[in-house]
Amino acid sequence: MDKRYAAVLFDLLTTLLDSWTVWNRVAGGEAPGRRWRAAYLELTYGCGAYAPYESLVAGFYKPHPAPYRLALAELGLPAQEVLFVAGSGFDLIGTARVGLDTYWHNRVGLARPEATPAPLREAPTLEGLFS
Repeated sequence: MDKRYAAVLFDLLTTLLDSWTVWNRVAGGEAPGRRWRAAYLELTYGCGAYAPYESLVAGFYKPHPAPYRLALAELGLPAQEVLFVAGSGFDLIGTARVGLDTYWHNRVGLARPEATPAPLREAPTLEGLFS
């Protein structure tokens, strides 16, 4: 990436913290790790009907790009000067709405969610983030 940015924002889960590997290691493999995550999310969102995390995030960011606007307001920077490092393909919806360039740290090689814009760059590691 040739562009220089005034600030870089990082998504915490799956970008900086490798929560996928932790769940899988503790559960004894990928399949049990996914089952544990699903059960955890079901308990977490137990106050209503269970919905997969990906659906919740996608539904939230379609009408609410506000978290990104709030972050930009706190920084006092225009979107064009900020790079967002996403951990979820669903982040691409909100970041596109506010004009943030987005690097998708697609750690586990997930398919890009349907109808989401392409990121500026997608990679399984952060190694090439600033090159």
